Amino acid sequence: MAAKNSASSIFRLSFFGAAEEVGRSSILLEFNGTAVLLDAGIKVGREKNEFPEIPLELPAKLFAIVLSHAHLDHIGFVPALIKHGFKGKIYCTKPTRDLMHVLLADAFAISKERGQELYSAKDIEKTMRLVEVVPFEKSVKISRNFSFKLFSSGHIIGSAMILMNCAGKHLLYTGDFNTRESNLLEGCKIPKEKVDFLIMEATYGSKKDMLPSLKSVSKEFADAVNGTFLLGGKVLVPVFAVGRGQELMFVLENYIRSGYLPCDTVVFVDGMINSVNKICRHNVVFLRPEIPARILNSDDDPFKSPFFKIPESKSKSEVYAAENAVILATSGMLTGGPSVSYFKRLARNERNLIALVGFQGKDSLGRELLNGAKEVKIKESRVPVKAMVRKFGFSGHADFLGLFEFVRKIAPSKIFIVHGEHSKQLEFVAVVKNKLKKEAIVPKALEVFDL
Repeated sequence: MAAKNSASSIFRLSFFGAAEEVGRSSILLEFNGTAVLLDAGIKVGREKNEFPEIPLELPAKLFAIVLSHAHLDHIGFVPALIKHGFKGKIYCTKPTRDLMHVLLADAFAISKERGQELYSAKDIEKTMRLVEVVPFEKSVKISRNFSFKLFSSGHIIGSAMILMNCAGKHLLYTGDFNTRESNLLEGCKIPKEKVDFLIMEATYGSKKDMLPSLKSVSKEFADAVNGTFLLGGKVLVPVFAVGRGQELMFVLENYIRSGYLPCDTVVFVDGMINSVNKICRHNVVFLRPEIPARILNSDDDPFKSPFFKIPESKSKSEVYAAENAVILATSGMLTGGPSVSYFKRLARNERNLIALVGFQGKDSLGRELLNGAKEVKIKESRVPVKAMVRKFGFSGHADFLGLFEFVRKIAPSKIFIVHGEHSKQLEFVAVVKNKLKKEAIVPKALEVFDL
């Protein structure tokens, strides 16, 4: 079994999720009898979640868990490991720790509604007590000749690539990463150390996945908002609470402030994004340096812009009554949360715009809309889709060219491609083999590799 140590295998990898798929990231690294888990996520679905294929006897044998970032597909299974006997340390950055508490509590509430509880609220509290915050680029010793460092991955606030040092051999796990800067973050920080083995996400691993510049996609989005307002419609933007939500807030604030969007534009911010905004504000030093400088030097806080409003009524009557309204609401794939409630009402009017600004999973309502659905089923009701549906190329991930250049710069001897749709993973592996002449593998779930 993948979880057991082997005297004949000094350095071993086992994949429990994100293999031939997006979601439930979880990878076991064993070195000289010490077992460390890199991430432990779930795959969030419209009606049910999927979990990593971690053997129940593994948690008690783990020495540590190292987390890349706070999205549920990377942290959502951690309290289940505590429930099943894990007592070691959980290492991550400070923003990841702060966000994890909020996101796990929300995921627990949703799982209770679905009757799919993996763990209890007490397990979440136990999880938080095991967390040890690690600064970027500080070496942390796990055991003899076994240590790690975290490097900023540019994906969301506090996100990290994990560089494992096993007796001088280096394995880099990218988690989710972005090579380009955004409104909030600089691009990923590439380690100076020679990387022998690379475990890399390939969300946008197809040659077709060439994302536009931030400037061009922001203007495209602003033009679409203006066009919708001219028709007398409203704009619904389903967003991820962490990352994309703040990115779109900054984009809209810039365009309203400049006068490109009407000065009476109201941006309604609904869902967990509001709790996340507070955490981002408390961890503002992890954002691009000009953001804390802007807050400290000019008392100009972009998180508290007068253009942003939190809906106060249960019926959201003030949202529907507003003329020039943009609604940022979680969740980003329309798998739950307030975005679904807004969608059910706004989708029926051809003047409205549903703006999809992030990756849409295979079984998500967002993917159905991208595929051109004219009617969708939400629980027991059917909703006609008359509103305009458009996809905008905002992303916290590296696109195809970014992935290719990253591998070229890192130049590892062996590459494992995870966290991507299987067809895109295979396409990227073929490019790496043909163009860079590197050994590249798409691991299967529960597959084990001795390095």
